[in-house]
Amino acid sequence: MGRPSRENIVGEPHCYCVHAHCALGQQIFSQGQEAEHFLELLEHLRHCFDLRIYAYAICPDRYYILLQHQERLLDNDQVIQDRWQEWTGSSRILPINKLREKMCSLSSIMQTLSQRYSRSYHSRHQGKGSIWASRYRACLLADDTALLASIAYLRSMQKQAVRMAPILGDDHGPSINPSPLREVATGVITPTDEAPLGTHPPAAEEWPVLLDSFLEGISPDCYDDYRQALEHGWALGRPESLVPSLARMSCPSGRGRSRQLHDLNDDLGLCGLWG
Repeated sequence: MGRPSRENIVGEPHCYCVHAHCALGQQIFSQGQEAEHFLELLEHLRHCFDLRIYAYAICPDRYYILLQHQERLLDNDQVIQDRWQEWTGSSRILPINKLREKMCSLSSIMQTLSQRYSRSYHSRHQGKGSIWASRYRACLLADDTALLASIAYLRSMQKQAVRMAPILGDDHGPSINPSPLREVATGVITPTDEAPLGTHPPAAEEWPVLLDSFLEGISPDCYDDYRQALEHGWALGRPESLVPSLARMSCPSGRGRSRQLHDLNDDLGLCGLWG
């Protein structure tokens, strides 16, 4: 019998590359300390919603975040209520069932982030109106290989970025989730979900070295394929990882657009799902 699939071990993946563009191409994040204000808000959001943030890139007119939200919250009701009140600064108490649902919904998380930043931005600049070009875009990262490809793409944006995620995080920004890489033998590096069960994660000081070694094997020619998938597709991953997503997203004939897998012809053997 083969090794259990990722879905059987940890449930459906809830890791995404989300991004949003500023309205009219405005370079909002190049103004003053706006990138820092956004990161401060993102850290508060991470704490309130118990998010895992793997990486981010903030460019003058847009941002990208690789995040994973919780499928369900294990904290007790009072802890959740306290975190929500700390985030809102309000004494209003939401019904706990609705609050739990809100904190485990990507759309609620992103709506909260967009609205809160818009209000704080207008408060600093005495403005009004939407600062976002459209609703955020989210691409499901169906496995750890897709997550690593996304990290590679964000790192390739170094020259465009105002701020990039530090490899290990710091005291002033969102924390980085434990490594999606494992070293299964000396010099043999593999995505975590392809490693034998029980393989130990690398120590914090080893993670940057493993990441650099893994990314060295990805040709820069692949990055445009990753950009197309992340910015326009619904999901990214190995073909076998995308089968459940394809089943969930496909529509019967005559009822909306049918999604299809597209080979990226990249170094990691990934596919994109869009249509």
